[in-house]
Amino acid sequence: MNGIVPTLRAIAEANTILQWFAFLLFTALIPLFSAISVFGIAKTARARREGLDRCFPALTRTAHRLLYENSETQAIGRIALSRYVLPILFLFLLNVLMSMVLLDFMRLTDQPIEHGAKVYILCGGHCSDPDPLRLTEYQTQTFVAAAYAFLGWMVWTFGTIFDRASALQLFPSTFNRLLIRLVISVLVAIVVRHVIPDAGDWAKTSGPGLSFAIGMFPEAGLSMIMNKFHGWLRADTHSEDFHLELLEGISPSLTYRLVELGIDDGVAMASANPFSIFDASTTQMTEIVDWIAQAQLLVLLKADRFHTLQKAGYRTIFDFVRLMNSPNGPDALRALCNWNIPAGYDPVGSIGANADYKRLAEIYAAIGSDAP
Repeated sequence: MNGIVPTLRAIAEANTILQWFAFLLFTALIPLFSAISVFGIAKTARARREGLDRCFPALTRTAHRLLYENSETQAIGRIALSRYVLPILFLFLLNVLMSMVLLDFMRLTDQPIEHGAKVYILCGGHCSDPDPLRLTEYQTQTFVAAAYAFLGWMVWTFGTIFDRASALQLFPSTFNRLLIRLVISVLVAIVVRHVIPDAGDWAKTSGPGLSFAIGMFPEAGLSMIMNKFHGWLRADTHSEDFHLELLEGISPSLTYRLVELGIDDGVAMASANPFSIFDASTTQMTEIVDWIAQAQLLVLLKADRFHTLQKAGYRTIFDFVRLMNSPNGPDALRALCNWNIPAGYDPVGSIGANADYKRLAEIYAAIGSDAP
């Protein structure tokens, strides 16, 4: 083992084949697997939809299905390849640039930051330092933080691409979110570098590891910054909680994929078209309808009452309507979550008049369930 690494290093220095291979490996994997997945999505979506239609023929006549088929913006199942070109191309070019830097390709890293030159995003609060050597060292360490954040992002991106390629679930918005995550990762790593106190030689201790972790998990870096200024950032009030993870059956990883489809909270889920989720995932239609029915109940009752009713066995908007149609429905609701229905307000009538509920109830009945 002791002789393998020096031997490989000698071969690489004597011949650029391994360098070229590493360069192509870094730059070709993302577009290659992306292209395979893009073509596979359409085929998989069509096959799943044909199977669904054969099992539940009544679904083809539902309002949600007609809306979905007539939607000009819907690309899942009828792939618009042009929507993928620019995001994949931009991601490919970024990987080419970073691969050249990481592999020292064309010797781009031979030029150090000029002594005394101030790059304000790199020097931060040290820009006023009169010592040019100290300023240069600080800026170099900040650049190291940004580079390791990029490297962490690249590792996370490869994992995401492989995961999506195996599941055939790559969308144009996936690449847009990858690029946004890249910018956030690098900027958060730079800010964290500026706000943490200097402790010895930062670049040789915990700095690179911390920046690499931020590249993979930028949310943790944002939390670190918020904790640093917790007193300033604390808000007196907060908005209502409609997180997707409040719904049973939705995990954090699934939340990330739903956000790529434009479903970023319970409000969006409550009005979502179940066919768009079905074509863009491996989830069964019955489970998707359950998510939307839960979301409609969440929007109606808000988080606290929603949790209380779910613990009592009333999970969806359909369960709520059945409860309210029962003889002691209002009394049971008052006992469960301390909600007194205002005089003159008919919750069942209001729910029944909602267009999203009507369309969902139509699908609910088409897949063999009894809608109230």
